[in-house]
Amino acid sequence: MPDGELPASFDLAVDGTVLARVRAKAGDVLTLGPERADARLTPGPAEIVRFDDLPAGEKDVEIWLPHSATVELRTLETDAPLLVPTPPSGRAWVHYGSSISHGLEAIAPTLTWPAIAALTTGAALTNLGFAGNAVLDPEVARAIRDSPADLVSLKVGINLIGEASMRERTFVPAVHGFLDTIREGHPTTPIVLISPTAFRDRDATTGTEVDSGTLTQTSVRTLLAKIVDLRADPALHYLDGRELLGPDEASALPDGVHPDAAAHLRMGDRAGRLILLPYLR
Repeated sequence: MPDGELPASFDLAVDGTVLARVRAKAGDVLTLGPERADARLTPGPAEIVRFDDLPAGEKDVEIWLPHSATVELRTLETDAPLLVPTPPSGRAWVHYGSSISHGLEAIAPTLTWPAIAALTTGAALTNLGFAGNAVLDPEVARAIRDSPADLVSLKVGINLIGEASMRERTFVPAVHGFLDTIREGHPTTPIVLISPTAFRDRDATTGTEVDSGTLTQTSVRTLLAKIVDLRADPALHYLDGRELLGPDEASALPDGVHPDAAAHLRMGDRAGRLILLPYLR
């Protein structure tokens, strides 16, 4: 995770193209101590975020809220009439993942790798990237089940490995159950099951002593591929996460785990080619 103050950027997209970015300078500040303990909230003033010089004429306008802050919207004002919003024109893509999908290392909400993939392919993204908490919670599976989706991608494994919260015996049925729940609402929707990306010096081990049944990145990749084969679901696909970020890109991981801003750009391009273009039709 990045150190120091995280910028809170608001991005403006017009007809699917990002035209402006405003970084907030005010607001409350949440300060975290070592290991995210000793949280302290310092109140700050509200701020007006303003976008000027928009193109003339009728247009679709999207404001992407900061991915690094909580936002309380108090008012929304324009100098021209607002029309009733139209449904997103792109196909609906629901993505689930960890902090690597949340993307705090990216400098703006449209520069996380899922956002880049969506914007470059015209997909309508719902990003369920939960930093530290992609642990196959059943309520998340139900939320995906009940959400509009033309494509679902699930990037799982790293949070379960890092916290040593599951072993092989519990991981396999948990993945099956997660998929079963999603299939209740999306029986034929393409689902891409993605294993962990490459991490520096951590591919074969976890934070605890490795024994039979302990989850490692290597074992998770093997188990996910086997799950896809076993289910024999023609709309279920496996992607090795190292195709999004490979072992030769260790320099892109400042802390050995999280990709830097430049790596998010590369991952977004690869996700568009490997996940969206083949399966989002």
